[in-house]
Amino acid sequence: QVQIFGTEGSIKFEIPFNPPQDQSVKIWLVKEEVKKEIEFEKCDQYSCQADRFSLAIMEHRKTPVSMEDAINNMIVIEKIKESDRLGIKVSL
Repeated sequence: QVQIFGTEGSIKFEIPFNPPQDQSVKIWLVKEEVKKEIEFEKCDQYSCQADRFSLAIMEHRKTPVSMEDAINNMIVIEKIKESDRLGIKVSL
């Protein structure tokens, strides 16, 4: 599990990386001391991403995730690794 803390709450991932394709997965959002469970149906996330990306190209639309979002996601992943390696909270 992974739990990420922000200034307004936290999010906890049941299976943060490479969730199984054959079962649903859950996340928990906590904001103002209210915990909300969200369950995602089983799916092949990589096929879904490839399908949406392909459709955007074929239909001349914007991609579902911008390059800026992709770069920011990588920054967050690197900060998570840094926090784990150092054993402390880190900021973005």
